Amino acid sequence: MDTNQAMQDFVNKLVDEKNYEDLDPEVREQIVKDVNERLENTINAKVVAALSDEQITEFEALLDKNASSEEVQAFIGKSIPNGEEFLTQVLVDFKKSYLGLV
Repeated sequence: MDTNQAMQDFVNKLVDEKNYEDLDPEVREQIVKDVNERLENTINAKVVAALSDEQITEFEALLDKNASSEEVQAFIGKSIPNGEEFLTQVLVDFKKSYLGLV
């Protein structure tokens, strides 16, 4: 499974776990889109906070060229110690916040 699909699955599962009742398909689609944008913004903010100034410039260049999720993940993996664990913790924290568990 590619990174984009994994993130989409994560977001869909979050929306399911939120237990919205009687959602029209169009409304659910918009919620999924909004949650996905919030998740991307959260990941980007956490990554930037963990990078040096030089790495931030490199990261911004990646985002400016609309890099794939795989490219961004590879950058995080080489730029942030324990990058995979870092991303996992960001996802766990986002889930807790979205579901109101914190």
